Amino acid sequence: MLEEDRDLLERFRSGDEAALSEVYRRHVDGVRRALQSGFIVDGTPPRRVPGLANIDEQMDCVQEVFARAFAPPARASYDGLRPYGTWLARIARNLRIDQHRKTGREIPVADPQSVTPAAQRTDGSTGTGDNSAEHALHRSTLQDATEMFLSGCNEQTQRFVTLRFRDELSQAATAEAMAITRRRVRRLETEVQAELKRYLKNKGLFE
Repeated sequence: MLEEDRDLLERFRSGDEAALSEVYRRHVDGVRRALQSGFIVDGTPPRRVPGLANIDEQMDCVQEVFARAFAPPARASYDGLRPYGTWLARIARNLRIDQHRKTGREIPVADPQSVTPAAQRTDGSTGTGDNSAEHALHRSTLQDATEMFLSGCNEQTQRFVTLRFRDELSQAATAEAMAITRRRVRRLETEVQAELKRYLKNKGLFE
């Protein structure tokens, strides 16, 4: 991820074409899904900018989001501390707000039941659970971070995670497949989950 790869971050800030292409490749799908979902605008009451159903409109907005994100002032102002997916989500949300306001229509009030405390972000923005655009990007960032965490684990831990969580085997089936005891499986679950939480907290991705 951009916020973790210091070499990539510096090349990105300098406008290196290969770095820009890499950042685009990593985040384009998340940005498109965010634009498809729509955005919540914080306020009293909170309002919802509708998502885009048309794929051509989505991709037009995707290109505009990255054009704004890759402009020299935006590249220079990115601090490399916050997840870059969240940074892109803010740009995408502002773009859609601008577009909606240009139509002369008022941004509709969000369904109160769709704005939950669990969706409240630390940067002051408001999400809408699984339909939140920023949540979609945040999930993508979490997945990338989890993959990076696992890449640094030993072979036994990686195999355990594959069997227990990706293949969704039971504790008993995992123990049999790995030729270990169920007690060891339970211990691995506790250890892996605790280590992953610490890793994500250090990256600012887990509260």
